[in-house]
Amino acid sequence: MADPRAGLHDHSMHVQHLLYEPRRAGISQHVLSLVRGLPDVQHSVLLSAGLRGVASELRALGCAVEEVAIGSRFVPRAAVGELPRAIRAAGADVVHLHNVHTGLFGSVAARLGGARRVVFTPQTLDLRRRWLRPAFLAALRRLARDHAAWVAVNRAQAATMRTLHPFPERVHWIPNAAP
Repeated sequence: MADPRAGLHDHSMHVQHLLYEPRRAGISQHVLSLVRGLPDVQHSVLLSAGLRGVASELRALGCAVEEVAIGSRFVPRAAVGELPRAIRAAGADVVHLHNVHTGLFGSVAARLGGARRVVFTPQTLDLRRRWLRPAFLAALRRLARDHAAWVAVNRAQAATMRTLHPFPERVHWIPNAAP
């Protein structure tokens, strides 16, 4: 009888995650959970340089990890230099952008890096600088044309994201485990 686990770690798909957080928080936990929960997928992670503990945990799980100096969460210089180079070098099947800010600069980096497919999970659409929200959402709407999917973490967010995305059928709701 064949082993039902055979082929589980063949890594037939490669997902490169782009994670920005100034310090460890919920999004880091989310990415760690994805990596742990999807062992049959090859994961590589680009993350902000201050997340050394997260980087160590990801490496222990078998991920290729590259720490990148991301100064500004709105327009980091890395979005047009280091990030596109790393995206191109990885040649991943999917680049998964985690965080509302990463959605903006990560979309630019993914385009410049020749990403094949981009998935965006904003976690939240709130910005601390509320006056920037209209321009920020307009930019996301424009960049959404290149995205294979947007992932909402709750029904209300999915409804809002469907009004923003030029192709609302690309918005998917996957419940977040966070309360």
